Amino acid sequence: MTGRTTEKATRVRFLILAALAAGAILAYLLRVCISPAGTTIQQDLLISDPVMGDIYSAFFLGYFWFQLPAGLLGNRLGTRLGLSLMGLLWALATIASANAPSSAVLYYSRIALGLAQAGLFPVTIMAIRDWFPPDRHGMASSIITACMSSGSVLANLLTTRLLTQFGWRETFLGYGLVAIAWSAWFVLWFRNKPELHSLVNQAERDLIQASSRNAIEIPSQAELPAKPKLSTRAAIGAMLKSRSMWALNSQTFFQSFGYAILITWFPTYLIKGRGMNLTNAGDLTIMPLVGIVLGSLLGGYLIDLILKRTGSKWLSRCLLPGASLILCALAAMASSWISDPVMAVGMIAVGMFFTGIANPGKWACTIDLTAGHSATGLAIMNMAGNIGAWLCPKIVGRMFEMFEKGTGNWDYFLWLIVSIQLSAAISCLVLNPNKPAIAAENS
Repeated sequence: MTGRTTEKATRVRFLILAALAAGAILAYLLRVCISPAGTTIQQDLLISDPVMGDIYSAFFLGYFWFQLPAGLLGNRLGTRLGLSLMGLLWALATIASANAPSSAVLYYSRIALGLAQAGLFPVTIMAIRDWFPPDRHGMASSIITACMSSGSVLANLLTTRLLTQFGWRETFLGYGLVAIAWSAWFVLWFRNKPELHSLVNQAERDLIQASSRNAIEIPSQAELPAKPKLSTRAAIGAMLKSRSMWALNSQTFFQSFGYAILITWFPTYLIKGRGMNLTNAGDLTIMPLVGIVLGSLLGGYLIDLILKRTGSKWLSRCLLPGASLILCALAAMASSWISDPVMAVGMIAVGMFFTGIANPGKWACTIDLTAGHSATGLAIMNMAGNIGAWLCPKIVGRMFEMFEKGTGNWDYFLWLIVSIQLSAAISCLVLNPNKPAIAAENS
């Protein structure tokens, strides 16, 4: 007996994850609230369907163009200042939407919201990298991705109810004030690294550092040759030369296209293609989003479990998500053969559960492929995704116009989902997370 006591590690890292998760929920609440409020806004501002489709796409336009600058800014400012500033800008853009006197002002306020939210996940991934070891990246990423869809669910549940009591302008204004409060709290409480947070004891710092050193396929710093860190420009060049980065970007393009369907035109499909009323369509839209939430949580657990059991990043990050995306496509195919709308949406929700399982793998692959430039890598990945998300409302809106004119039928909408999920699966399966675009020793 030495008489030495072992200090119990604090759990501040989980509070950090909760703070990041709250930010993700709030961001998606502000992003998606326009969808359930869409018909009300159209009536108030006399907006046509094609113009409303452009307004839906406006967010993704701003989100796309500021991905890389936001990632670079996030690298410079760090998570604490970066997310706090972004949250304040989300609030101001949402308040501008609440006061929009015309469709043009609403359009540009949505572009501004996209610009403000562009750095959300490139900056968040830095916090996951710094506060969690590699064998917990899947779990942490799954919480964040689940909270994205949780924010979408909340947007549909909360906005439809607040609209009837306060109106869409007052509802948006309230959301903006909540975002200001979150930003103020985050900058006061959050710290970029465990050693900077006063609530983290030495035992927790040692736990995080030891886990990072002992993680599968991650060598210790002592084993790494001393090489200069790549510049951001050189890192981007290396990413653009990587086949796996192109595959990751392709996967994200198709998955983002599919997700944009749910948060823009899916209620309209239920109303026009399935003959449902507005209230039931809004409530049923929640089902696929809940499926994504549950799938994301399970996906994070399975990704970490497979990595621990097999030591294979490809099985963990690629085969599991790829197989899940194929199952999603099959579920969407099956829904086209079901006449009952509730059962059909239930089948689509099952498919979205499987696509949720695939989501955390993208984050883990980004860290695997880009090493110390993960924020920039995620920014590039999100740019690819937002091309798909921007195109989606435009393409689907024109499809719906074609269907209403009697050309084609509404099952084509479901077959579109099938095709994009299969394309995402193929992209995922050709990924090689064991061949990073940026070698760890250079980062």
